[in-house]
Amino acid sequence: MMEHLDSGFRVCQQLKSSAATRDVPIIILTAVRKKTGLPFSPETDGEYLPAEAFLAKPLDLAKLVAKVNDLLGPQKK
Repeated sequence: MMEHLDSGFRVCQQLKSSAATRDVPIIILTAVRKKTGLPFSPETDGEYLPAEAFLAKPLDLAKLVAKVNDLLGPQKK
């Protein structure tokens, strides 16, 4: 867990508010659900959590790789 429960939210908001980084997909990796019981997700909390994906810890590596591939799209060789 980050030192402050909203630290990740603030970083995400800052990245999305900058012209230089707003188009970079963000995947939130967190244990906040487990630690707090609060059901954060991009679908319901997009205003506060402008991320493209939300994955819970403990992390399933295959899900992370699939989500990265999904967000980046087909790669040209």
